Amino acid sequence: MKKKGLLLLFVLILFAISGSWLTVFHADFETDVPGSTPVTAPDGDPPNDRLNFDGDLEIINSAPLGSKALKIDRSTTPPATILECITDGGPHTNGTYYIEFKSYAEADESGLGISVQSTSRHKALQMGFKDGRYGLSSGDGQDMLAGTYPPGTIHSIRITMNMNSRKFSVAINDVQVALDKTFLDVGFKDLYLIRFNYVPAIVEAFPGVYIVDDISIKKYLGSGIKCR
Repeated sequence: MKKKGLLLLFVLILFAISGSWLTVFHADFETDVPGSTPVTAPDGDPPNDRLNFDGDLEIINSAPLGSKALKIDRSTTPPATILECITDGGPHTNGTYYIEFKSYAEADESGLGISVQSTSRHKALQMGFKDGRYGLSSGDGQDMLAGTYPPGTIHSIRITMNMNSRKFSVAINDVQVALDKTFLDVGFKDLYLIRFNYVPAIVEAFPGVYIVDDISIKKYLGSGIKCR
């Protein structure tokens, strides 16, 4: 009993130190049906987050991840393939937010776009993934991010958004690859969604298949312990 009590105390201390978060979007696709498109209202909390999508998207059983996941496949014909993860509540105009997801590519010859957008469709940032590399466009210019992720390489991405300072950072597998970058568009005022997209295969038809899972957007509410 003493061990259980000590373990509970340890967990409570960790929670107090690490702080708390408000989830404004979450999708892990575990209640979706493999072979189908995802449901537009992800299961669980928050209650009013939603997905908007078009093109070739399919729920799969991912062996590398060991869970269900969403396959974003660039179609060989129009339309564009689009996934938008739209937040609950809002407007989300201040504070610090964490955008996180796990992913890997099955094919990376076509460029995948990843952007964080406001309700007015202005962008905080634009990432591109092609040939195993991530590029980044911000208000500070363009960067090629460190690290290579060939097809089949699982990796986790975390984007930290400070709405007050209008800065963001990017970490891949907990390694900081972009720090304190300025928002891309001056008109970006609120965090509304994260968007994944492939352009239509009109001129060329290079393959692009991106697997994504455990997508979440959380607002940091502060530490449970205040230091004087």
